[in-house]
Amino acid sequence: MIKGKAVYYYMGLGIAVTAVLFLNVAHFFVFWQDCFWINETVRTAAETAGALIAIAVAFLLLQRSFENKKPSYFILANGFIVMGILDGFHTLATLGNRFVWLHSIATLSGGLIFIVVWSEKLSKLLSRRRWIFWFSALFSFTLGAQAYLFPEYLPGMIENARFTPLATVINVSAGILFLLSAIYFLRIFYRFKKTEAYWFAFLFTLFGMAGISFQYSEVWCLEWWVWHLIRLIAFLLLLRMMILEYRLKSIRVRKRNRKLQELDERKTMFVSHVSHEFRNPLMIARESINMILEGVHGELNSDQKKLLGYTQNSIERLTRMVVNILDISKIEAGNMEINRTKFKVESLLNEVIAINRREITKKLIVYEQDVREDVGFILADRDKLSEIIINVLNNAVRYTPDEGKINISVTGTDGDVRFEVSDSNPQIADEDQDSVFDKYERVSSGSKEGAGLDLPIARELVILHGGTIWIENIEGVGNKIIFILPRR
Repeated sequence: MIKGKAVYYYMGLGIAVTAVLFLNVAHFFVFWQDCFWINETVRTAAETAGALIAIAVAFLLLQRSFENKKPSYFILANGFIVMGILDGFHTLATLGNRFVWLHSIATLSGGLIFIVVWSEKLSKLLSRRRWIFWFSALFSFTLGAQAYLFPEYLPGMIENARFTPLATVINVSAGILFLLSAIYFLRIFYRFKKTEAYWFAFLFTLFGMAGISFQYSEVWCLEWWVWHLIRLIAFLLLLRMMILEYRLKSIRVRKRNRKLQELDERKTMFVSHVSHEFRNPLMIARESINMILEGVHGELNSDQKKLLGYTQNSIERLTRMVVNILDISKIEAGNMEINRTKFKVESLLNEVIAINRREITKKLIVYEQDVREDVGFILADRDKLSEIIINVLNNAVRYTPDEGKINISVTGTDGDVRFEVSDSNPQIADEDQDSVFDKYERVSSGSKEGAGLDLPIARELVILHGGTIWIENIEGVGNKIIFILPRR
């Protein structure tokens, strides 16, 4: 965005450059009327460059129209794709009636499309129909191909090396339409100080000049070369503007990403600090309630035990949530370390089940366990593997209905150990199975307690061990979470 006095600087620059171009055109008309320069190579190169730039810019504007929700960009994209394709056909044509017709119709089509930006309502209506862009491209391609397939049906555009009145009317009309479009963007620039509006105003002014100066020229004369030069300058200016916008956007994206990264780091530090502050009081409260329930400070009646049991369950859930948040903070900060030791898998699994037995029993869940003899020992982080199993098991217990079924099966090979945790909770759709490992994501029906961190943490810890984890549906009902860890 242009601010302050820079607005008048840009406007003055545009007026000055336009005035210089007009004066040069007038100079050619007065002093160089009889000068001709025939160079097909230069003409082809200039027009090819213009056509390719127009097509490239059309796709850039189309993308930006969807990203920025700007209907005017969609209209401009349609105009440039039509001009680019028809100018491409014009570039391939030899000098003659078809040559002038393709250039003239490309210019007029662009002018007619660009003028639509004046109608905000129509621009919004058209921008909602993306197929219109492809229709414009197909229409212009068909129009260009028709000029080659049926040249005898084309109107007369050149006669005795001079342009006919029809050719002049088409190009001058297009020039006027371009100037009207330039006025629209100049108005937008003056009101909102948008840099791109200034460049579009300047661009359409140059296109308008090229269209109007067409009537004063004949093929290969210097006036003819002047409006070719003006059009090329306009296309190069457009390309420069889009490259500049892309660079500025990249800079803004990098700055925004750095800022988001800094905010994420601060968030992680804050969450980690708060979680640490929560954990110690929770540990004290949990141990105190355990001592009371065990009768250390006197016997309790059944109602007191029941109320303290509810409190104990709530503290256990809150403690688990705090531990999960701390783990996520460490993982995100890259501070989670693996300390491998050799231990027996079955003994660890039994310890984990003993810790979670109360939750399993409370829901009357049928628990089955099958550890094959070939499993034996594993070289891994004992605490982290315990946490993986606890998190996967907690997820299964949470979503398995009362009197449901959970089964843990462990098998081994020489190279790895395979864990399978099966449950009877509602099946997860195939398209949602990857989402269960996303942080704070829930795909199961119904509202369940928890922060949605059990499986994401389990996945990260499995990956830290060099393993893999995924979920499968069980035939009939239920899901199976499988993770495989290297044995050593």
